[in-house]
Amino acid sequence: MKRYLMVLAILFSLLVGCEQDGSQSHDATGQFVRAGQLEVRVGLLPDPPQVGENTLWIEVSDQEGKTIDHAMVRAVAEMPAMGSMPAMRSAADITAKGGGRYEGDFELSIKGEWPLAIDIAWEDDQGRSQHVDLLFDMATGREGLTLVSGPPEGEIAYHTCSMHPSVKSATPGTCPICGMDLVPVMREEQTTGTVRVDEARRQAVGIKTGEVVRELFHFPLRLQGKITFDQTLVQDINLQYEGWVNSVKALEPGQRFANGEPLFSLYSPELYALQEAHHQSYRRNPASETVEASRERLLLAGVQSHQITRIEREGAQRYLPILAPTSLVLISSQLTEGAAIKKGQQVLQAASV
Repeated sequence: MKRYLMVLAILFSLLVGCEQDGSQSHDATGQFVRAGQLEVRVGLLPDPPQVGENTLWIEVSDQEGKTIDHAMVRAVAEMPAMGSMPAMRSAADITAKGGGRYEGDFELSIKGEWPLAIDIAWEDDQGRSQHVDLLFDMATGREGLTLVSGPPEGEIAYHTCSMHPSVKSATPGTCPICGMDLVPVMREEQTTGTVRVDEARRQAVGIKTGEVVRELFHFPLRLQGKITFDQTLVQDINLQYEGWVNSVKALEPGQRFANGEPLFSLYSPELYALQEAHHQSYRRNPASETVEASRERLLLAGVQSHQITRIEREGAQRYLPILAPTSLVLISSQLTEGAAIKKGQQVLQAASV
C-alpha cells in the first residue's frame, strides 16, 4: 500500500511539473525583439489568436537583463478599412504583473488581418523619458507575431530623411516623399542634440567649420516695408467759403511747405466782401469795435494776421493766398487750376512736420 501511494505521489508531481513546464514553454514561444535599449518578448494566448477574447503578454527588460516594472505599455490591434467597411480597432487593457511582465485582454470581432501596434514608454536610469514603438503582423488562425517595424539595434536610434525629418524608419532605405537615401540618427544625437555629419557628406554639401567667437559685425540688411505718417499729425485743410482756385502750389504728395508759405489762391465773393468791409471800417476808425469784430471774422476764416495788416493798408485782395497753417508735408491734393470749391470741401490733406 505504501509503495502504491508513493507511485501515485511521484506521478502527481510529474504531472504538475509537466503542466508548469508546458506553461513556461508556451510563454517561450513569444516573439523576441531587441528594441533599441530594450529586450522585449511578446506573445499571445491563445496562439494562434481567435475571433473573440485573446490575451497579449509582454516581457520588458533592458539589454543587461534588468526587468522594467514601471513602464507605460499600450497595445492596439487594428483591421484596416476595406471597401465600405470602416477600420476596426481593439485596444488591450494592459496591466503590470511584476517582474517586467505586462498582460492585457483584447477582442477580435471578425476573422482576418489585425496588425498589432505596441508602444512602451519608461524612464531610464538618468530620469530621461524614453519610448519604443513596435508593429507586428497578426491574423486570426495564424500562429505567432511577425515584427514589421521597430527601433534598430545598437547606437542608431532611427533613419530619417535630410529633407523631410518627419520621416522615421527603423531600417535603411529611401524617403517615401523625395526618394533620397535615409541617413541614420545616432542615440547620442537624439539625447544630446549634437548632430554629426561625416566628412564625405560635409564635402558634398560644402559645410565649413570654424571657431565660434563673439565680436561685432556689419552686413547690409534690405527689408521691405511701407512708410506712412503718424496719424496724430495728419490734418485736413478745407475752406469756409466757396470760390475759385488760382495759383496752385500744392499739387504733388511729398511737397513740403513752411509755416505761412502759400498753398494756393482763392477768389471767393463772400471772403472778398468780408475783406472790403474790414478795409473800409479800418479807414474810418482803426480803433473802433467794428474793426475788431471784422478782424476776428477774418482770423476765424483762416486769414493770418500779416495778411489782415496788408488788407488794412492796401485793401481787399481778389485772389487771397491761402497759407500753410504750420510746417507740413503734403499727403494728397484735390486742387486744379481754376477749379470751383464748395464751402466745407476738403482740398488738401497734410501732415505736420
